[in-house]
Amino acid sequence: LMESNYQYPLNLGSQEEISIIDLARIIKGRINPSLNFKFYSLPSDDPILRKPSIEKAEYYLNWCPKISLMEGLNNTINFYKDSFKT
Repeated sequence: LMESNYQYPLNLGSQEEISIIDLARIIKGRINPSLNFKFYSLPSDDPILRKPSIEKAEYYLNWCPKISLMEGLNNTINFYKDSFKT
């Protein structure tokens, strides 16, 4: 995006839809199953579903995700685990 002529914000991400709690459970299972979650009330204007469209990124940048959500999570978690080994 930085190297393109497009000058507006674009959504970059996955078209895979997942709830925040499901995402948190996956990460918890990978890093520390004994973690506990704290739940807070959502703001009244908080969207129920979030699934940004990446159509503009596909059109203007010829961009699309090359790895799945799970592969990206695994890569990220493994990177941090490897980086902070003592």
